[in-house]
Amino acid sequence: ALYTAFHKVGGDMAAECEAHGHVLTVAGVEEIVRADRGCVGFIGAHADKALRFLQLLCEGHNKDMQEYVRWQGKTSTDLVTCTSEFLAAASRHVCPATMALVTQCVDTLIEFVQNPCYANQKGLVDTQLPHVLHNLLQMTSELSPDYDDQSDYAEAVSRLKTKSVTLLLSLLERVDDPFVPQRILNALEIDKLID
Repeated sequence: ALYTAFHKVGGDMAAECEAHGHVLTVAGVEEIVRADRGCVGFIGAHADKALRFLQLLCEGHNKDMQEYVRWQGKTSTDLVTCTSEFLAAASRHVCPATMALVTQCVDTLIEFVQNPCYANQKGLVDTQLPHVLHNLLQMTSELSPDYDDQSDYAEAVSRLKTKSVTLLLSLLERVDDPFVPQRILNALEIDKLID
């Protein structure tokens, strides 16, 4: 049933990408977002639901599911790394239309590592995630005057930053190997974050 659900969501997402003239890859999603920053129809259609589903599978420190989303067997798809790459792509174009998706990506990644799940922690710090989180923490809530929802966006940016810190703390949860904290420290420019 799980495979069928993923297959259906993946097929729907691929069809949506094709309809926009792109391929279902991180680069394809970047192109859609770059071409139309108000692409709520695409962004909101499936990705947030798939991410929320993955989050709920791992909710409650479900170690078996945390391991499963990373490795399903011989023909595995590392959904942990895929989610991190998706966040990297989506975070390059944060605006009111994409804020909920970026926040959902962070929420999902938090559930992938909390317990902690050491393999997912190590896997995530070996991606662009520490740099992405640094950039999210550097975000400002300034919008062009064209947007009406200035205060809502400022609140959403604050929430995203709080969740980004939670993800950083989750990556460091009960870590006894210096590899994980070192990778995070290499990505964070602490002096910029303090200012």
